[in-house]
Amino acid sequence: MRGDGYSEKKAVEILQTDCLFRYESPENVAEHERQYNIDRWTKQIQYRDMLTEEMLFCPPRKRDRNKVSYTGAEGASIKAIRWDLSYWGVMLMKESGSKNKKWDWQIDCHVGETYCVAPTVIRKRIVSDLWENAYERFKKRQWDDLRSLKWCLNEVCTHLGKDNSVALSWVTSPSSQRLIEKLKIRVEREWAFLFGHYYWGRD
Repeated sequence: MRGDGYSEKKAVEILQTDCLFRYESPENVAEHERQYNIDRWTKQIQYRDMLTEEMLFCPPRKRDRNKVSYTGAEGASIKAIRWDLSYWGVMLMKESGSKNKKWDWQIDCHVGETYCVAPTVIRKRIVSDLWENAYERFKKRQWDDLRSLKWCLNEVCTHLGKDNSVALSWVTSPSSQRLIEKLKIRVEREWAFLFGHYYWGRD
């Protein structure tokens, strides 16, 4: 349960023993991932249609759960499960066929018809297409709708709890860090962890 020290102990253990951090520190791995992925997301979003007010401030989405598969950056086949509600989504990812009880995870914002992870990329696109005022209204909408994000996180953690799995993700930006801290998600050495015992109430 929250507050019993398990999250901190397990997070530290993973950062010390996982093969992902065998040759580089967790901080260096996180920085490498930030640079590579933010560049990739920026290029991807450049090819999307120009945002309009109607696209950005579309009606909220209903609760949804989907299984998806895609090819990762290094050609690996990735399986993923994502939960969506209103203007938020949360996704779990791992290599297809993996028996490892460790998932990657990410929080998405719905930006028009797309999902986007990085706050810096989201801001740049909205300001470029719709100016600063639209971005401020978008940001307020997201922060006012944390109840939907908590529903997604609860579903993810329930899934993790079924087989005692854990999910970890490098922290994208200071803005992401503030959101994660507000949600009381365990962060150690620039990595954010989700555990099956996490639960967010309906406030």
